[in-house]
Amino acid sequence: MGIKRLAKECVYCGSKSQLTRDHVPGRGLFSDPLPSNLITVPCCLKCNGEHEREDEYFRLHVASRQESRGHPEATQAGERAFSRLEHPESSGFRRYVLNSIVSLERVSAAPDSEGMLGVFMVDFSRLNRYAERTLKALFAYHWRVRVPEDYKAVALCADMHSFSQQEMHERLARMLSVVENAKQYSSARQILQYKFAPFMTDGISSIWALSFFSHTAFIGAVVPGGAGA
Repeated sequence: MGIKRLAKECVYCGSKSQLTRDHVPGRGLFSDPLPSNLITVPCCLKCNGEHEREDEYFRLHVASRQESRGHPEATQAGERAFSRLEHPESSGFRRYVLNSIVSLERVSAAPDSEGMLGVFMVDFSRLNRYAERTLKALFAYHWRVRVPEDYKAVALCADMHSFSQQEMHERLARMLSVVENAKQYSSARQILQYKFAPFMTDGISSIWALSFFSHTAFIGAVVPGGAGA
């Protein structure tokens, strides 16, 4: 028996009209030429357009991280993200990014390295929304249906300060233990690596671990509690 055909509806809102294809992860994270084996899922024009700024923010932060620079795709993705800020249509987004940069005093044993360091204050809620959308798309890709209305997809960046708290750290460890021995999947060029595993008997609830450019990690879940619950 062949693989079940993915339902012809937007994997994010369920709309069946004006469908296009959404790349998972976003095509902006790839350098040209684009790979021929990118994961795509059905997405309506409205959802596709609403995601544009979230995609840009995510690419700007994740691809330009110092930890990501060892990945062969990260440098080019980061350069394109900063180049986009120079476009006239990006003026509002550019102001938003510039306003999120603060100066911190940098103290070092080396005199010539002392001074002020520009720090990009991360809006983790935006990163989490991108990861949640990625999780929804991957769920649809593997389950062949979108996340049911009475379920929700949630994702949290492992870099969030709250995970340094003992209770949150222990919760993260418990969630990661669920996927510890799960199969690892990789997107083209290993820009996205992920695992998932069920943790209830409903056939839907699952724990997910995602990593972009090998460093920016998220822990996520599909759990009961959506709009219809």
